[in-house]
Amino acid sequence: MKEFAYPPGGNFAYGPLSPDLLASAVVLLECALWDRRKFARNENTHATSHASSAIVLVVTAFDIWLGELLVGLMMDEDKTRTHLDRPTLAKYRALYERYHGKQAPVASDLETVVSVRHEVVHHFTRPEASITPSWLPALQERRLLVTHPGAPEVDYSVTQKLGSYALAYWVFDALERTAKGLIEGAANPLAQLRSTDLHNFALYRQICSPKDLPRFDALHRS
Repeated sequence: MKEFAYPPGGNFAYGPLSPDLLASAVVLLECALWDRRKFARNENTHATSHASSAIVLVVTAFDIWLGELLVGLMMDEDKTRTHLDRPTLAKYRALYERYHGKQAPVASDLETVVSVRHEVVHHFTRPEASITPSWLPALQERRLLVTHPGAPEVDYSVTQKLGSYALAYWVFDALERTAKGLIEGAANPLAQLRSTDLHNFALYRQICSPKDLPRFDALHRS
């Protein structure tokens, strides 16, 4: 820890990892888009084998980015270690208070994003279809989950529902909004030094959004 945060001679021997992970996550999101040509789909989303991996990687990248920001605060070793060991939401709140000088606003989307990531990483098959996460209905209401294109009354399992392009795209969008809210408008100059990081969180915008999927279909008819 000491060598990582405060290297001998002041020469940092590492570079940030989050930009590479964010770039890789965007590649997975693009793969998820092209799955539209071979999996069940409707006008809002489609099933994809790449959504879950894209979600896991982009949320992991966000958590690592928060760690990079915490190290940049140059706190003492013990305090830095304590913050780095905390969950994603705790890291975000600590940084927001440090950057903005006030308590962080309610981050319900970030809470949901982290919960979805945990659902994938700590996956298990539920014994009954009726046992679902508390956050699932809200995502269903937003039309972010996979539904049967020809028979909406036919329901899928939780695992199948999370393999949704619209859900993956929304996760990227939620993390970009959270990152911007953390950095923009902050009084602490340390936050402004990281404003260029926001470009990395916006890379996903080059990929077709769910609302533009009908146009994608028209351009790529098989």
